[in-house]
Amino acid sequence: MFVRPLAAALALTACGDEAAPGWICPLDQPVQIASPSAGWTPKLGRRALLERLGDHVLYSFPLQNKPGAEYWFVDRCGGAPERFHPTAPSLLYALGQITADHVVVYGLDTNERLLVLDRLDVPGFDEPRPVLGLPDEKFQPWPGASEGPMYIGDRRTSEARVGGAAAIGGTLSTLYVHHGDPAVPAVGLGDQIVNYFVVDDRVLVHDDDGDLRDVDPRTGEFELVLTGVRRVEVAPGGRRLLWQQLGDDRVEPIFLHDRDSGEDIQVAVNDFTALSWNRPDDLLTQLTGIWVVLPDSSHAALYGPAHAIAAVIRLDTGASVTPPAGARLRGAFADQFTLELADDDELVLARWDPHTDALREWFRGPPSSYPPAIFSATDDSVTYSVPDGGRTATLWHVDLVTGESAIQVPRVGSQTTLLPDGRYFTVLPARDYNYDILVFDPDTGLYTIIASDVDDLDVDPEHGVLHSGADGLWFSPFPPL
Repeated sequence: MFVRPLAAALALTACGDEAAPGWICPLDQPVQIASPSAGWTPKLGRRALLERLGDHVLYSFPLQNKPGAEYWFVDRCGGAPERFHPTAPSLLYALGQITADHVVVYGLDTNERLLVLDRLDVPGFDEPRPVLGLPDEKFQPWPGASEGPMYIGDRRTSEARVGGAAAIGGTLSTLYVHHGDPAVPAVGLGDQIVNYFVVDDRVLVHDDDGDLRDVDPRTGEFELVLTGVRRVEVAPGGRRLLWQQLGDDRVEPIFLHDRDSGEDIQVAVNDFTALSWNRPDDLLTQLTGIWVVLPDSSHAALYGPAHAIAAVIRLDTGASVTPPAGARLRGAFADQFTLELADDDELVLARWDPHTDALREWFRGPPSSYPPAIFSATDDSVTYSVPDGGRTATLWHVDLVTGESAIQVPRVGSQTTLLPDGRYFTVLPARDYNYDILVFDPDTGLYTIIASDVDDLDVDPEHGVLHSGADGLWFSPFPPL
């Protein structure tokens, strides 16, 4: 995973959110897996890249005097690297995808043709072949889940930067899906798509004419689920939908749809439709009209103008739930909503449990353009990050019973993970957009540097870090306690 600098708040990953597959080889000390390509010089825009695919690593040290990029392939536990696909055309980039049938490497050549470069589950290099079934327009792969088919699309951005809702002149996409077999064409899912949702082995496609279709991504055949849909949200599991009906673009009803029974229950009215979905384009309206659904699919809350809570409902019955008076919606974490409580002088944040109506404050401080974000939470505590306005933050821990708070980690970066042994792995900015990778021990208050000036990395919380940079491709275990 490539770690990118942050434009605003930090995106922090708590332990267990994205568990990586374990390493099959015991590596207990730093090991250089590959040297940089001859002639490669570190430079912004010519970064060393890596991608872990099963037991192998696909990596590149792009050369400044050559168009495109040259890729190499090596066993992640060591061995002799080999140039990936020596007969492949000059590539802008390559990326892998684990589909149901194959482990596939796709590539985009310097003519912006999308190719199937190789199936790693088949010995030897395949002959590069264009992805069949695509029109002449230039399409980009849209990597999503680490496993599944490859989605390929073209997004036509609205000048108003409005998206996710039908019939408002917003951003539309053309979308195809490919399952890894170069002999089988990509399947078209639509060319006026507002949004799409992958649900198990099906795709819910919302078109700009208001149709919501349940599409088989292997054949393109579909069933019509709903018509006249302005916007739709899909609850986890995909069996319940919240959808707003196309109307006068001012006052429009919202329904809860049960896909098993086909029943629709009206649960809210959006009487601020003209302000919804980033109309006008400002920070206070970007979320207006959007539902926040708890991961357990028990409740959902609707953003009103300026983060007001327009509605809260139970997703099993559609029944309304009354939120705390004067509170504003700030998203959700785990099974509770994050609310901003009314206060004239300070920013006050709390967790609200709609099951019990319990409200527990976890932050109080001066208002900021970079508000705190929850990193982890239990019934009686919250760990949260406070951004410094740049690319780093401080991690705090608060005891909700005593109200006591303390710094947990003095400085964290754009990717922070709690390791199984209680230490924190973090990525801190170095020169340009490179990174230093470190481990922080809260018991000693000390940082230990794993590697400096890293371009790209892949973290396995159980074992260590695969990383690339000026000194090549390395695996480094976490330092001992």
